[in-house]
Amino acid sequence: MLRITLTRSPIYSAIRITTSLRHYNGNRTVGILSENYNKWERRVPLTPSHVAQLTAGNNKVVIQPSDHRIYTDSSYEAAGASVSDDLTGCCLVVGVKQPSLSVLANSVSPSSSIMCFSHTVKGQPENMELLQTFKSNKQRLFDYELIKDQTTGLRTVAFGKFAGMAGMVDILQGYGQRLLSDGFSTPFLNSPMCYMSEDLEMAKKKVADLGSAISSGQMPAKAGHIVFCFTGGMGNVSAGAQSVFACMPNHKFISVDQLQDLRQNPSKYDMTKVYGVVCYENDIVRKIGTNHDENVDVDDYRANPQNYESVFAKNVAPHINVLVNGIYWDERFPRLLTKDEMAALSAGNGSSLKAIADISCDINGSIEFLSRSTSIEAPFYSYNPTTRQATSAIDEHGVTILGVDILPSELPKEASTHFGDNLMPLVEEIINDENGCAESNDVLLSDALLNACITQHGSLTPKFKYIDVFTNKWKENKRKESLVDPSRIIELRGHLFDSGLFNNILDLLEVEDATFDMKHCEVQGRDSIQGSRLPSNAVFKVTHPSPATLNQIVDKITMLTELMTIAEASCKFSGQNDNELEVEDRKAVVRDMRQKKVLVLGAGKVAKSLSEYLGGRTTKESHHIVVGSNIQSEADAVAAAALSSESVVFDVMNDDKKLNDLVKGADAVVSLLPATLHPHVAEFCIQNKTNLITASYVSPEIQALDERCKAAGMKILNEVGVDPGMDHMSAMKIIDDIKGRGGEVKSFSSVCGGLPAPEAANNPLMYKFSWSPLGVMRASNNAATYLRGGKVINVAGEEMLNTAEKLPNNPWPTLSIECLPNRDSTIYESIYGIEGCESIFRGTLRYGGFSKLLYGIKKLGLMGDEATGSEDWAGVIRSLVEKKGYKNIVECLKAEAGYTESEAMDVVRCLVYLDYEKESVTKPNSIIESFSSLLESKLTLHPDERDLVLMHHDIVGVFEDRQEQWSSSLEVYGDSNMTAMCKTVGYTAAVGAEMVLDGNVIPENGIIVPMTKNIYMKGLELLEAEDLIFKESVRVHKL
Repeated sequence: MLRITLTRSPIYSAIRITTSLRHYNGNRTVGILSENYNKWERRVPLTPSHVAQLTAGNNKVVIQPSDHRIYTDSSYEAAGASVSDDLTGCCLVVGVKQPSLSVLANSVSPSSSIMCFSHTVKGQPENMELLQTFKSNKQRLFDYELIKDQTTGLRTVAFGKFAGMAGMVDILQGYGQRLLSDGFSTPFLNSPMCYMSEDLEMAKKKVADLGSAISSGQMPAKAGHIVFCFTGGMGNVSAGAQSVFACMPNHKFISVDQLQDLRQNPSKYDMTKVYGVVCYENDIVRKIGTNHDENVDVDDYRANPQNYESVFAKNVAPHINVLVNGIYWDERFPRLLTKDEMAALSAGNGSSLKAIADISCDINGSIEFLSRSTSIEAPFYSYNPTTRQATSAIDEHGVTILGVDILPSELPKEASTHFGDNLMPLVEEIINDENGCAESNDVLLSDALLNACITQHGSLTPKFKYIDVFTNKWKENKRKESLVDPSRIIELRGHLFDSGLFNNILDLLEVEDATFDMKHCEVQGRDSIQGSRLPSNAVFKVTHPSPATLNQIVDKITMLTELMTIAEASCKFSGQNDNELEVEDRKAVVRDMRQKKVLVLGAGKVAKSLSEYLGGRTTKESHHIVVGSNIQSEADAVAAAALSSESVVFDVMNDDKKLNDLVKGADAVVSLLPATLHPHVAEFCIQNKTNLITASYVSPEIQALDERCKAAGMKILNEVGVDPGMDHMSAMKIIDDIKGRGGEVKSFSSVCGGLPAPEAANNPLMYKFSWSPLGVMRASNNAATYLRGGKVINVAGEEMLNTAEKLPNNPWPTLSIECLPNRDSTIYESIYGIEGCESIFRGTLRYGGFSKLLYGIKKLGLMGDEATGSEDWAGVIRSLVEKKGYKNIVECLKAEAGYTESEAMDVVRCLVYLDYEKESVTKPNSIIESFSSLLESKLTLHPDERDLVLMHHDIVGVFEDRQEQWSSSLEVYGDSNMTAMCKTVGYTAAVGAEMVLDGNVIPENGIIVPMTKNIYMKGLELLEAEDLIFKESVRVHKL
């Protein structure tokens, strides 16, 4: 796979810059191919909703007719597209797979731009004729595989997680068939293939039904415990598979250590559960020559994989039933599971590993016995480890293999929507690029597209000139290549392409008549912040029949590398014959391979999720986490969530020396302490020039530090939680989009709430606390101000709870939701840059009826700060009612709150639920603090219960000819591992820290909030990778 790291500027930022400088002209017409690559290829690059956005912007769209797309031709016509086989009038043609030669010849203009998965960058022989046609037609070819984020190097236009989801669904059926061969009839047989479900939601429901059937005892006892293994950590493919696995209500994730204990002590584990284990590098490989209990340096493993060996067959494979493989692999890396290892596992009583879903689908790759890909209609085959033969029939002697290479096609709706969402900005950039013509001057194209452009002006672009070697000599090289020929794996690092070094090496190989096979390539340009050149990387195999000649080639490449000093390059060699060269560095390369250290202050409920994210258990990047707290047990628990960590016990307010030492030794500090303590921590961060991250609102004391932070060259990133945090990022994304297209925001509403999941809302208040009860109670006393229809509405704190309204435009129709105004919403007119907006509202969500009950409780006097005056709650309430001059609670509420008798009785029933007649007062100095303590004891979210975080924006943008009504919603449920509140707050703060640690995402210093495009686009992308996804929709009304 060719890997390109984008380096000049973030994708969408570059698009914004480009479009602001160009003067556009031309037909602005986009063509969509009919996708005839495979009968199962129902995906589309752009859905009707994307087409509607394009046509609303005065663009034209032409689709080729197709009866097998997931969306009908008529749905595209309704979105404004026209239907025709002829795409010659289109400046840009997009498809999922590459177009056929006949389509290129007859239906596409020679001067157009084309976007697709071309499968040409490795010189694939089957597509060399296609590549030659692109060149002959002088068409501009952009390959999705090469479009990557400049900071993370991750692909931005891809289907990865949907491959994982579909593969997970499919292997359940495969496992059921394999168990049937062993004589077990199980619920797995009733689990349908993914494509048989209408959509992802239905597929997940079927998986949930399977889990319920297993938990009800429908699995034969002799089948044993069920264990699924996921490789690839939390990469997109593996995470997608895990998200489907987690739909089974009886699922449970365990560690590799627990996995071994399960097999040794099965009676300790529940037979009605389905277990899952996620494997990271540390679980599957060890450095050759080291003890097996030593941790793996992940950076070293990725840079020097030839120095490592797989331990998967020994440590993991003997204990699992189903393997879902999602790792990246090429020939430099050790195989996950070889034929020999599988044979050894199957010897004797046979292996417990019955089924493998190889979603990565590298033929003869990480799973050596994956000998071929399979089709959706015939997805499985059986591999017999003893005979080493593959058969189409699944039997008791073999391992059932799933090797479908177009798995996302089984989820065409969701995959297409996700794909198109990421593709749309790039489509708009190309059609804005001088009519999208392949002859245009593209100097202002974003790096995302420049690095993905393979052909232009009838030639390969400079970075892909090496493909000419394949085009001209492939047949000859194929004839000469032999398994017995000696070969070398060569890795080059430096300025390979702009210096001409790489092209010189290709010339050398051509002269020497050597075979060249590209394995890996990263082409980089300039650092977007400092403008310095960044090193590129290439790994390729050179083969020659003569060992002597091959050694001469190696010497000449070494000489070229040393002589061309402008390249600042290094080379490494590894061989495959008796005279194998040791891996050798010819020149030192300066890289920051240091693991970064993050100081986390505070060990409350959110800290564990933040430690888990930054500590490498959910992402590929792993930092060393130092947890500082005044409670040892809490610090240890938070530290344990990270792969590399330590805990320190100290008093942050009274041990300045310890605090200074910790801050000085950290690359970044995350303060999860109360907001009042942030200024104290900030002083030490400024002194040591260490960046600080908090989830709290910017206080006046923090804002006053802005100039000092800038002078110190450091930043304090604030408001990176759920609210504030995710609300800012998701709202500003829409606001900036509206304003960027010439519109004005006329109405803005943003609401958020942390709630128990519906099944856990089993008390009169329909509320439980995964957060501070006292904070919730005090917030109910805050005054509020908002703007509605141009009028300022002021709500007194005393009456706040009496102003709750049913949530308008409720995006969750099955939930009864009410909304309360949240403090001063009008300040966001300037904060969000929506001056002139007629309605601005920010609110808090609760289940319907919550505010009515709490208002009654408040009117009784239970939210006051005075002393209780009694040691039991019955006495406290009796005294409060009598002081007001009433005989009982009902009489008091009817008079003080204006309640009906029925409404007053609801409050009484709520107090009875809280056992007010039996419970004692715990904090007699304050009624509200003591009542909060009572609520916490009675309304705490139990470990087996889920919470729920909801967020919703309604934003109206007005243009000259239309009005756009935008809806953006987030719905996150907690699970047995983590509450939704902890995940949304902790992961968002962690994402903020990750962006700060990156060094490129946030170049500004001072007091920072996540409201600028460089921050919110990257932040939302990282959150989406953790399934924290906002669902956006827009309704357009003509004016």
